[in-house]
Amino acid sequence: MRLKTPTRVGSPPEDVAGPEETCPLRAVCSVVQDMLLLKYGVQMDEADFVSKAKVRCDPSARSLPERLAEALNEEPALRVKDVGHERLLQVQLRIVAVSTFAELRGFVRRWPGTACAVTSVAVGASGRKAHLVAAYRESYGSQRALVGRTWMKSTGQPGQLHTFSEDDFNGAVVLDPVIVRVLKYESEPNRMLDLHIPPVSLEYECTHKHQATEVDFATSVCSVLADVAPRPGDSCPGDAAARGSAFISDVMSRHL
Repeated sequence: MRLKTPTRVGSPPEDVAGPEETCPLRAVCSVVQDMLLLKYGVQMDEADFVSKAKVRCDPSARSLPERLAEALNEEPALRVKDVGHERLLQVQLRIVAVSTFAELRGFVRRWPGTACAVTSVAVGASGRKAHLVAAYRESYGSQRALVGRTWMKSTGQPGQLHTFSEDDFNGAVVLDPVIVRVLKYESEPNRMLDLHIPPVSLEYECTHKHQATEVDFATSVCSVLADVAPRPGDSCPGDAAARGSAFISDVMSRHL
């Protein structure tokens, strides 16, 4: 009589992926990879990142961008091999939760062509199912739509680009990776050596300076708009219009 082989105790099995299911971990990987390349000019080993992310992130949390990103920041520190397998990159993720489509579009415009946000989008006729995509540019056909990269869960291969609008948007997180340490293993003394952290690129710094300028300008606009609004003490309605004309003249002198 043959005895039934007992089930081996271990990690819970992964869900069997359908042919249309996308891989949320690879969407995160795409964002981290693109931002590392933009910010530091370095690349990580994507297979190493995905395998370590799979251990850290419970399957139930993988459909939620913020919970997925937070799981990657938990201790022990996330260390990923670089693409040449010569160094270990210890990475911490700065997470910015994005709740509106307009805000997400602003980040995408800041880094056009660079995947910067893990985005939850509704798919299917009912819109009940959500996929995670790596948002990286505006649609060529409409500024009211954004485009994200996808990966097939069953094969790990790149899937079709996914175009989505405000109606499909469920939420997103912008990920800004910070290299905290760079390590290299030396077999002879059998120890890990700390190497210099690569400098932040000028390209990345320029985008933040531009953002600061935009914030200052937006603040001044709000202040002036409050000032040009009609006041109870105005002698005539034309006073507010005069202040508005002065503001427009000042803006034109700065930017033309």
